[in-house]
Amino acid sequence: MKIIQPQDAIEIDDEFAEEYHDSVVGGLSIAAESSVAVVGLARNIAQVAPLTMERLEKLSKLFLDFSVVIVENDSDDGTPELFGEWEPEFDVTLVSEKLDRPHLPAQRDAERTVPLAEYRQKCLEIVRDYDDWPDYVIVMDYDSWGGYLAEGIMSSLHYLKEDGLYYGMASMGLAQIPQLRNNDGTFSWFNYDAWAFRPLYSWRQRPEMWIHHWKPPFGAPPIEVNSAFGGLCVYSTEDYLRGRYVGTLFGRGDCEHVAFHRSISQTTGKMLG
Repeated sequence: MKIIQPQDAIEIDDEFAEEYHDSVVGGLSIAAESSVAVVGLARNIAQVAPLTMERLEKLSKLFLDFSVVIVENDSDDGTPELFGEWEPEFDVTLVSEKLDRPHLPAQRDAERTVPLAEYRQKCLEIVRDYDDWPDYVIVMDYDSWGGYLAEGIMSSLHYLKEDGLYYGMASMGLAQIPQLRNNDGTFSWFNYDAWAFRPLYSWRQRPEMWIHHWKPPFGAPPIEVNSAFGGLCVYSTEDYLRGRYVGTLFGRGDCEHVAFHRSISQTTGKMLG
């Protein structure tokens, strides 16, 4: 299998190239003096786990202090064993449980969202229990084949610290499917973050199919939204710990990131970029 990296799918827009470069350089300086905890869920991801571990080890070299939290349950493919044997040069907290719960990757109701929120909240409480809180928390999907752009994380740190307007910076996840092709027959990249996405005008879950085709110019400054995720989000730890994952919103199951972002926004008055 050919693993497509983020840099294979994106090209910096000339209009924003200089500003983006400056934000990455600024973020690198911040990371070198900062601590971060990367947290996420892992269920039946044995195939991609070695890539995930390799990427985390590379990312760790950019920060002054680095730690990882992995919450896993009910895997039957060797996932907990792989992470349990991992011995990187930073602290790893692995929580592995047998809960006998079904795997419901295609569902969007409370049967799936409430357990997901429970696992996410478990990650949060582990960070809260640290003797010393890190400066930042990165919530990451550990099952991403293509990984993430470290430059984007650095740029996010720059905007989080410089503006003071944001509690977090979400990524834009890119994917391809056979049904979406360019005129020349090649696959077209699309933004898959429709479920976690909420524009500024609404917190409710609505048919937002247009978001799949919405790709802001790469390198542009942050765009304010109510919620987004895209596979990775960088938070100020103090703001992250003010949120709560519940998995429901307005009396129904909804993406766990949305209610979480709403709780932070209501508490801090800050925005998500």
